[in-house]
Amino acid sequence: MGERASTDHSGWATLRLCRERGCSNIFGNTAAWFYAEVRDHMTTFTVVYERDEAGWWVAEVPSISGCHTQGRTIEEARERILDVLTLYVSKGARILLREEARLPEHAA
Repeated sequence: MGERASTDHSGWATLRLCRERGCSNIFGNTAAWFYAEVRDHMTTFTVVYERDEAGWWVAEVPSISGCHTQGRTIEEARERILDVLTLYVSKGARILLREEARLPEHAA
């Protein structure tokens, strides 16, 4: 599914553009500072989504014992797991999700 940050992406586009085009002449040390600031305040979690017998999507963060929730859709489960992770991380930290969806064997 890819990666998704839970907060505003306005600075991310600038950072991505700068990294792709080598903007050191335009931004000087600002880009390096911005990248260091973002990296220092970013927490990445792997979230595994699995469909249960009742049709709900269960979201679990394997690296945090007891960190799981569910939703009728993956989007609802994602929103709920982000709510839980927001309580877990330091105030002001950005959350990046590495997402993995697992389908039941009979669906494959």
